Amino acid sequence: MLAMAAARLGLQTCIYNDASDAPAFQVTQQSVTAPYDDLVQLGAFADACDAVTFEFENLPAHAIAHLRTMCRFVPGRMPWR
Repeated sequence: MLAMAAARLGLQTCIYNDASDAPAFQVTQQSVTAPYDDLVQLGAFADACDAVTFEFENLPAHAIAHLRTMCRFVPGRMPWR
């Protein structure tokens, strides 16, 4: 849903998903299909992005921590964590 809203605003997106048939791939300019714990692919993804966010919360914590070291990550670290 974020990618679709971004497309309506004229923003470019790059989507990372572990499934090659993700609906967001229909509206994105770039995409990466790889497991969520593939740190090499996450790094390549981060290199293509000005900022990273995610649309669902069941991602590996170490993958999120890795992305946070490589690019702007929104939302930032929650104060209670």
